[in-house]
Amino acid sequence: MLGVTVTTYGVGGAGFSSLQGTSIQQQVDGAAVHDIYILWCSTNDYNGNRECGEWSDYTELDSYDESKLVTQCGGINYCIKKLLEKNPKAEIYLFTSLRFFSSEAGYNPFSESTNGTGKTFSYYVEQQKKCCEHYGIPVLDQFNFQCINIFNYTQYYKSDKLHMTEEGYAKIDVSSIHSPILLLGSTVDEIWDASSAIDDIVSHYKGHQITFKKYHETGHMLTVCLLYTSPSPRDGLL
Repeated sequence: MLGVTVTTYGVGGAGFSSLQGTSIQQQVDGAAVHDIYILWCSTNDYNGNRECGEWSDYTELDSYDESKLVTQCGGINYCIKKLLEKNPKAEIYLFTSLRFFSSEAGYNPFSESTNGTGKTFSYYVEQQKKCCEHYGIPVLDQFNFQCINIFNYTQYYKSDKLHMTEEGYAKIDVSSIHSPILLLGSTVDEIWDASSAIDDIVSHYKGHQITFKKYHETGHMLTVCLLYTSPSPRDGLL
């Protein structure tokens, strides 16, 4: 209906730091040219004790210092720069890290608990947003505006208190999105019930156009996609 092709490059355990797993920098390097890119932050850089850095890492302000690519911020800025080099007209959106509840640092924005680098989790999230503010990149603040907290997180998180259930992902606030949405998910997802999550998102959507497709031959690496697009044929990455 929307004439959209969606490509997912997600790899488990990855972070924006060049040191964190199959880093998102590597994924961006190998990505094709698309019209829309969505960069989704996780907890991996924080929990992997990768340096957060500052919003100015790997920017024109430090002459794109490659030594800063080991930081979360350097990685985010690298990805933005690289994607716009691939397609200067591309639209880029960033989703911040979600809260996690295995420790107080993961859900309390005022926590003074830090990881091995001496920084709080909320600091990592704030720097994610500042990187995008520097370049005018729209941000979905999942940390602050999910209305998930110590009173209700068991309804939305798995027993590890880190990964969301299908109810948790469905709670991502699609009710505030009025642009068209494309949802793709697997009926045989081995991690969470993507099929039910699609049903839940469709029921909460208040916009004008939503399209979904459920695949039967793929698993978790094809997760539910929230794609901001226009009615014209577009191409996007999540």
